[in-house]
Amino acid sequence: MLKPQQVLPENYRQAGTLDLRKDTRMLILMNVAALILLIPSGWFFWRMFIWLRPDLAWSWTDSFEVDIVGSILLIVVVLLVNLLMLILHEAAHGAFFWLFTRSRPVFALKTFYAYAAAPDWYLPRDLYLIVSMAPLVLISLLSILLLAFVPQWMILSVLILAVCNAAGSTGDLVVAFWLLRQPKTCLANDQGDAFSLYL
Repeated sequence: MLKPQQVLPENYRQAGTLDLRKDTRMLILMNVAALILLIPSGWFFWRMFIWLRPDLAWSWTDSFEVDIVGSILLIVVVLLVNLLMLILHEAAHGAFFWLFTRSRPVFALKTFYAYAAAPDWYLPRDLYLIVSMAPLVLISLLSILLLAFVPQWMILSVLILAVCNAAGSTGDLVVAFWLLRQPKTCLANDQGDAFSLYL
């Protein structure tokens, strides 16, 4: 089985690159796709909440009041939860980069995206799939678990966390879909802004 390595084997050649520094069109498409994904992810986690807490789901929504203070508070909650989500999401990527390479990953925050990367490493396809999908899977499972137990005042925050993380995983899903169409012997190199495959 292939292992993560810092030197590209001589018989490997670059098979493709997704470079967000140069491909503005792809960056815009991924951000639009993330906005669209808010709808199905919102529906999914709302349905999970209803299934887990049917006694609370409808009475909780009835207690909502829309006023100026409530609107400002909602905006603040959304911003704070998204900041937490961003940290958790990239930490999950970083934790698996570290687990597989034992090297400290690189973290960065750009205008339209954030990333964790391991620019000095080439990871086999299956290991990189784990890195790529870890935030979506782990944060979604954590959110579902929290929805089952948190007090009523925390439900909105958990729902926002789950929905925004799922929608924000668009880039990870694009990369995972691309990887699944490649042979197991391919190697992935993540520069953060750019992702390259080698065959």
